Amino acid sequence: MSKTGAGSGRRSISSVRCGVVIAAIVVMAAMLVVGPAGFFSDTLRLPPEVLQMLDQRASVVSMFIGAAGLVIAVAALLLQLQPDRRRATAEMPDVSDAEPRTPPVAEDARLRAKVRRRGPWRWRARRSRRPGPPRPRTHPASGRVL
Repeated sequence: MSKTGAGSGRRSISSVRCGVVIAAIVVMAAMLVVGPAGFFSDTLRLPPEVLQMLDQRASVVSMFIGAAGLVIAVAALLLQLQPDRRRATAEMPDVSDAEPRTPPVAEDARLRAKVRRRGPWRWRARRSRRPGPPRPRTHPASGRVL
C-alpha cells in the first residue's frame, strides 16, 4: 500500500525515471539523424583554416575525455577488488586457538609420495582392519600363498 493517496497528485519515482529515459532516447535518436546530415551538407560554410583549428581542438578535447575515462575505469576496477579483499580477510579462520596443522605443501608432498609408492591406479581408501590375524597373501592367478 502506498503512503500517498491515489488523489494526491504526486507521480511515483519510477514513472519520472521512465519519462526521463524516454526523453533521453528521443534526443539521442535526433542527434544521430541530424549529426551526419550536418556533417555531409556543410551548412556553416566555414573556411578551411577554421575547420582545421576546430579539428585540432576537438582532437585535444577527445584526448582529455579518453584520459578521464581511463582514470574512472581504473578506479572502478580498484573499487571492485576491494570487497573481495575484505571478504577474503573476513573468511580467514582464527588460528590462535586452533590446533597446529601441517602446511598444505607438506600434505601435498605426503599424498604424492603415497601415490608414487602405491601407484596411481591403486589409489583408494584403506579398508578398516578386521579383528584377528591377517589373512595370508595369495597370488591372484595361481592362488598360492606368497
